[in-house]
Amino acid sequence: MNKRYKFWSKVKSFAEKQMFENYLKPRGGCDSCCPNCEEWESMGNKITTQPLDDGTDLRVCGKCNHKWKTMFTPAGFVQVGDKEVLSE
Repeated sequence: MNKRYKFWSKVKSFAEKQMFENYLKPRGGCDSCCPNCEEWESMGNKITTQPLDDGTDLRVCGKCNHKWKTMFTPAGFVQVGDKEVLSE
C-alpha cells in the first residue's frame, strides 16, 4: 500500500472518530449560540438537540424557545435552511 494512502486514511479515521466523540458530548462538544436571542450556552442557556430523519438536527433554545435546523460539522453546529422559527 502507498505510504500517502496509509497516512491520509489514518487522518480520515482520526477525524471521523473525533467528530463522533464531539457529537456525543453534551451541547455537541462546543459552545453554541441561539440565532434569535444570541444567548450562549456558556452563559447558562440550555440548547437541546434532537436528531431528525433527514440527517439534520432540530435545536431548541431554552431561553426564548426558538427552533432552528442545524447540521453538525467539525466546526460545530451550522444552521441550515431558513432563519425563521420552524413551525411544528
